[in-house]
Amino acid sequence: MDTRKILSRLGKMTILLMIPLIGFVCGKIMGGSIARTKTPFVMIMDIIRFLVILYILIFLQIIIHETGHLICGLLSGYTFSSFRILSFMWSNENGKIHFKRYKLNIAAGQCLMLPPALDENNQLPYLLYNLGGVFFNILSSLLVLPLFLISTTPLFKMCCFIFIAIGVVFAYVNGIPACLHGINNDGMNACALKHPEAPRAFWINLMVADKMTKGERLKDMPSSWFRCPSQEAMKNGMVAILGVYACARLLDEHHYEEANTLIEELLSIKSGIVPLHRKQLIVEQYFIKLIKHQTLTKENIDQLFKMKNQLQNDPAYLRVLYAYHLLQNKNIEKVDWIKKRFEKIISSYPYQAEASHEQELLQMIDQLS
Repeated sequence: MDTRKILSRLGKMTILLMIPLIGFVCGKIMGGSIARTKTPFVMIMDIIRFLVILYILIFLQIIIHETGHLICGLLSGYTFSSFRILSFMWSNENGKIHFKRYKLNIAAGQCLMLPPALDENNQLPYLLYNLGGVFFNILSSLLVLPLFLISTTPLFKMCCFIFIAIGVVFAYVNGIPACLHGINNDGMNACALKHPEAPRAFWINLMVADKMTKGERLKDMPSSWFRCPSQEAMKNGMVAILGVYACARLLDEHHYEEANTLIEELLSIKSGIVPLHRKQLIVEQYFIKLIKHQTLTKENIDQLFKMKNQLQNDPAYLRVLYAYHLLQNKNIEKVDWIKKRFEKIISSYPYQAEASHEQELLQMIDQLS
């Protein structure tokens, strides 16, 4: 079995085991109070208290993790672009910080930076920025460890233990190279950047994200950023992003035939395209079929709906559902519901140029009906 898949499964198992394991140890720290509670009401209150503390400290470690990326990025010569914790997002738009709400199911947080210029060998510093979150999770756990060891107050000792445990789990899940929730984690990105073509791809990825935050569309960005790499280079996960961007630019330019050809090619080769991006390519392939008045097969439809949990807040995914229910399924009730959902997400979407493009495509779908 692929080592990356093994590590990915270990990461998922770690997350699943984290809460009951921490709960067991916390019960021991508190003198087994949860296990020996005299009444059901008190036991329920103890469990609620534990869960509240757990989620507060998880939230704190997410902030610490993303702050680690931010500080280590600044130390490496990067500048601030956007910072997201859960659905709370701050972005740098032309020198001004704007607050927005943007929910992304695949990651609890994200810190994007504008990279320094590439050197003459198309290289740039990447290790400290990519692993900054892991370093800060470990550092924060080490700083709290003495408090845990010297504390004699059960509740405070329990809080320290939970904080340390979450920090260690975050460091492990993000630091050990793996693909989690359809995207590569920090450790995997750091490993991928060892490839000679990867630093340039990483630079382009961050530049594209920054320009999208500032309201620029893909079709208006330099065309040299969107050249599809060779099949051999595409085996690298970081370089493979450029192939996905090449498809996205063709779609933004409404070159649907070319986009469909490239999507079919990318889906047919062995590459480093992560599962999330692969799903997004399939979704766009279905969109092209629908606007060409081709019928989605039952297998296509089943696959489309299987992606719902991960892509339900993605305007492009909602756009394709809209096209399916309007052009093929003829379900006006579903069409109205999706349009309301689409408009709600678009109203707070942080990438307004992309949002504008999605609205244009929805109008085009209406004209085709």
